[in-house]
Amino acid sequence: MRDPRRFCDRATNRLCTRRVLATGIKTGQEPCMTFDAPETTRLLDMLRAAACAEILPRFRKLDARDVDTKTAHDDLVTLADTGAERHITAALKAAYPHAVVMGEEAISADPALRDTLPGAELAFVIDPVDGTWNYAKGLAT
Repeated sequence: MRDPRRFCDRATNRLCTRRVLATGIKTGQEPCMTFDAPETTRLLDMLRAAACAEILPRFRKLDARDVDTKTAHDDLVTLADTGAERHITAALKAAYPHAVVMGEEAISADPALRDTLPGAELAFVIDPVDGTWNYAKGLAT
């Protein structure tokens, strides 16, 4: 029987098993599936399109209205975060209609979304702008 707790690890493009903990998600070590080269290219094209449409045009061009806080003064979210997450989510849902797609901002707005991960045969966990504080400050690192 297949383990239903699977998702696409963005660092390796592998479908991996994860253990869901009460405090969050912990990476397991057991790989389950690999995307082939054409499928990996398709996924990378989705990410590239979101970056070109939402992230790159806003880099070093954000004003105060484009940046908000979530849980603390240094926990930032920008229009690039939310726009790219919507863009990637829509593309993944179109390509993989039965997959669970959860983004950092969506989970922040509705933590109950995490409950859909354990039952998913395929899931993508996305964070389009990893390092939002640096991005919001216009730092390239």
